[in-house]
Amino acid sequence: MKKAYQIAIVEDDLDDQYLMKSATANLDYDIEFEMFTSGKDFVSEVNERLNSGGDVPDIIFLDLNLPDWDGKKTLKRLRAIQAMLATPIIIYTTSRSEKDMDDVYELGATSYIVKAMSFEKIERNMKLICDYWLDLVGVQGRTR
Repeated sequence: MKKAYQIAIVEDDLDDQYLMKSATANLDYDIEFEMFTSGKDFVSEVNERLNSGGDVPDIIFLDLNLPDWDGKKTLKRLRAIQAMLATPIIIYTTSRSEKDMDDVYELGATSYIVKAMSFEKIERNMKLICDYWLDLVGVQGRTR
């Protein structure tokens, strides 16, 4: 039996977490979400799973403005883990800074998406992202 896709959202704004998860409710994918409000806690969780033979997420959404380790430091730490090199890490942020964009691509981000301001656009973005990574590219199994 095929496992559900695992999507991690590393975002300290609980409303944004809720909106992103809700935006996938009508999609035809079996998705299990994991929510983290701390980049440091997320990296720790990834390392624990890998050390115990567990799975890592199929896709990661990572905010830049986190309270402990910011998204750049979190991204750098994740890309230093061999098993995380092929995992799509999507920066999902309010920042429109070209410097932020250049920095995260240099650190290994897969995509940089500015957060949408309406639920309809969040739904559209999540559909496009899920269709691309879960259907067209087919990430499940690549990171496991």
